[in-house]
Amino acid sequence: MSVFDLFYAIAILFFSPILSFKILFDRDFRKNFTIRLFPDVSNYKDATALPANTIWVHAASIGEIRLAIKLIRAWLQTDENRQFFITTNTIQSKTLGEKETTVPVLVAPLDLSFIVKKFIRLTNPQHLVLIETEIWPNMVRLMAKTGQITIVNARLSDRYYNRYLIGKQLFARTISHLDWILARDQVSAQRFKKLGVPENRILSQGNLKYEIPHPPDKNSLISLRTDFLSLKTSFLFVAGSLQADELEYILPAWKKLQKEVSGFQMVLIPRHPGKKDDFARVLVQSGINFSFSSELDSAHTTEQKNHILLIDQMGVLKSWYFLADAVFVGGSLCNRGGQNMVEAVGYHKPVCIGPYAINFKDEVDLLLGVGGLEIVHDSEELYAFIQMCHNSPEAAAQMGDSGYQAIAEQAHALDANISKLSEIYTS
Repeated sequence: MSVFDLFYAIAILFFSPILSFKILFDRDFRKNFTIRLFPDVSNYKDATALPANTIWVHAASIGEIRLAIKLIRAWLQTDENRQFFITTNTIQSKTLGEKETTVPVLVAPLDLSFIVKKFIRLTNPQHLVLIETEIWPNMVRLMAKTGQITIVNARLSDRYYNRYLIGKQLFARTISHLDWILARDQVSAQRFKKLGVPENRILSQGNLKYEIPHPPDKNSLISLRTDFLSLKTSFLFVAGSLQADELEYILPAWKKLQKEVSGFQMVLIPRHPGKKDDFARVLVQSGINFSFSSELDSAHTTEQKNHILLIDQMGVLKSWYFLADAVFVGGSLCNRGGQNMVEAVGYHKPVCIGPYAINFKDEVDLLLGVGGLEIVHDSEELYAFIQMCHNSPEAAAQMGDSGYQAIAEQAHALDANISKLSEIYTS
C-alpha cells in the first residue's frame, strides 16, 4: 500500500463518522469495505497479460451475479475466445459466484478515482458491461477511456429514477459516457431517455430474469411418484419455498380440502430445509400426520389419513412443481418479499402467491396482467383457489397457459441481448 493510498483511507474515515462506526462495530461491513478499499486481485493470475478483448462485467449482488453468469455462458457459446471477469460488491456474492462459474470473480473497488485506476491497471479490461442499475461515476468515466460501456437488463425503479431525476445535471456527465442501454422494459427505456440518454443508444431487449425452465429428468420424476405418492393421489397441491409462519394460512385450507377431495395430497417444501423442525413443530401441535421425505421408505406411508409430506431434501423443488396440479409459492404470506414464481409458471401450472412479493414486483405485474397468477390473502382465498383448480381443470389449465405464454414472450431476451452485445463488442 502506498503512502497515497494510506492518506486517502485515513481521510475517508476522518470525514465519515458513520462509516467509521460501521467499520468498528459491523464485522461483515468492515470486511467488505476493506477489500473494496484495497482491491485484491491475487487470485487473478497474469492479469496484466490478459488479451486485449477482456470484458469486465460488474454485478451488484447475488441476483445480478447469477444474471451475469447466465449472460457470459450464453455469450461464450457464440464467441468461445472471449475473456471475462466479474466484479461484485460483497464477499458473500463473490463466494456464490465462484461456486457457479469458472470465470474469475472479484470484489469491486470502491468508486474512488485512485482506487478504480489501480484496479483497472491490475486487471486490464478493454470494455465494461454493467448489470441492471450499477452506475458508478468513476468506474464509468475511467473505463470510457479504454472501451465501450453497456448496461444490460437495465432498469430504473421508482426510487432510483427519482433520485437520478433530482440530480439530473450531475448524472448527465456520467451517462454521457454510456454507449448502450439494453433496457429490460419500455418503462426503464423511457426513463433513461428522460434522464438524457440519446434515444439511438437505447434498446428495449426484454428481461433476462424470465426463462422457460427445462423439464426435470424423467427418471427423477418417476422416483418421486413411486417413492412419495400413493396410487390414490388424484390431486397434488405443492406449497414451495415456504416459511413456517405461513402454515397458519395453509393448514386450515388443507383441512377442508382433504375432507372434500378424494385423493387430495399436499406437499410442503420449506425455503430452508435446515428449518424443517420449525415446520414439524407446528404440524405436531396441530395433530397432523406427516413424514419427512428423507425418512420415507415407501409410498404406503402417504396413504395414512390426513397425511402431509414435508420435503427436507435439496434440489427437488422444480420437480415437485412439475408434478403439481396447483402451486402456492411462499415467502409471500408473511412479508418476506416472496420467492420466484416464474419456475412454476414456466411449467404451465396454475400458481398463487400471497400479497407480499415485493422482490418480484415486475414478474407479479406481468403475470397478473394476463391472468397467469392469483394473489390470495388468507386461508379462505387459498382454499378457493385450490378448489377452483380441482373443480374447474379447464380454467386452471387456461391460467397456467396464460402465465406460460407471458413468460415465453419474454424468454427471447437472452438471445436478443447476446446478439446485440456480439455486435457491439466485435472480436
